[in-house]
Amino acid sequence: MKRIVAVFLVVLMVAGLVACGGGATGRQQAEYIESLEEFRDSALTVGVRAETLSGAVQRVWREAIDDREDFNDALRAFSSQDNVITSRAEIRDMRSEVVSMYLRLGAPPEGLERAGAAASAMYVALDVLIDLATSPTGSLTSYSESRREAIDEFMRNYRLLGDIIDAFGD
Repeated sequence: MKRIVAVFLVVLMVAGLVACGGGATGRQQAEYIESLEEFRDSALTVGVRAETLSGAVQRVWREAIDDREDFNDALRAFSSQDNVITSRAEIRDMRSEVVSMYLRLGAPPEGLERAGAAASAMYVALDVLIDLATSPTGSLTSYSESRREAIDEFMRNYRLLGDIIDAFGD
């Protein structure tokens, strides 16, 4: 009888240790998922602004070429508008916040490595898109291709993170 009680107590202690360890991992995962959601939402906000501004740059550039105007002059005139200056400054400020969130994410806990990789890829694509919106360079063709690729990569990883976050909640 003592042996059964002793075995039972050992089993309870092991189960308690496993539960505590699993709880810590579960807590770490939950905190990481919460940080991912915050990062994802903030990145989308600045991503939409950068996509809008980069689209306006692309239109100005294309129209200048179509109208046989000097596109450098057209881009300079566009860039000197108060609303464009303000928008670029706001995007840069928002970028700082997203960078901080991304850096706080750190290494993902076990089981969320795919989420960490998606957040990294989303961050890189956002960084490219912000650079395109705030400092347009290259030719219209290279600019347009880079913009499309950055938007596609950003959205692909935005959706992937959403799927991972949703699956974690189930």
